Amino acid sequence: MYDQLVLSLSAQNPVSDTAPARPRVSVCMATYNGERYLRQQIDSILPQLTSTDELVVVDDGSRDTTVDIVRSYADPRIVLIVRPQNGGVIVAFDDAVSSASGDILFLCDMDDIWVEGKVDKTLGIFAENPEVDIVATSIDIIDENGNRVSPVSPGRPFRAGFLRNILRNSYQGSAMAFRSSLLPHVLPFPRRQAFLHDAWIGTRAALLGHRTHFLDEALLLYRRHGNNVSRPLSLRKQVLSRVQLFHQHLRRLLRDMQ
Repeated sequence: MYDQLVLSLSAQNPVSDTAPARPRVSVCMATYNGERYLRQQIDSILPQLTSTDELVVVDDGSRDTTVDIVRSYADPRIVLIVRPQNGGVIVAFDDAVSSASGDILFLCDMDDIWVEGKVDKTLGIFAENPEVDIVATSIDIIDENGNRVSPVSPGRPFRAGFLRNILRNSYQGSAMAFRSSLLPHVLPFPRRQAFLHDAWIGTRAALLGHRTHFLDEALLLYRRHGNNVSRPLSLRKQVLSRVQLFHQHLRRLLRDMQ
């Protein structure tokens, strides 16, 4: 079993809840040797959470000070799960999402920066559109030093739907949030595949008739650097990922029919 550590010490700066009642938020983050940028990311997230929200961090066997950085916050909203060995980003995010207890789940990378208002604006979309199960936003790209490089909309531009996202994925996990009601339909994430969990969540939801709302506002500063987990794939791997993605959907549908 994994060593699950709930950091329950009192925060030095308690959160004041002045906003009206809202859905409970779970931010799901996977970390691996992320000491360089992690503190910037956490510092951009915690001020946007209320005292009843949570930040679920799954560390995937880091060998640097990543775990120590997370522990140093001593914030009761942080749930830290330490995996003894590296299992890969899909396994780590599966653990994070499975451990989340919120009504709205945000996917989160360890090296980006959240724009102020990201949580409230996303929750506003969900509140105004009860039929929507996924909210995706635009992003701005930053470099290693945090300088804006260019604005990019996922998928250029974002397009919902099953087949079109099988062919070309528009769903970027770090720019997504979804209702917890989707969890029974998307978990567990397929393992050892060329595609990532965000493509699976988006296409699975589309296949089952769940709606996605795209907010064309850059609420995420996506950092590009030499150690990014998600990098451009070769043409061969792009084709392989699309074939595997379709195949996994077929397998899941056949399983659900049994």
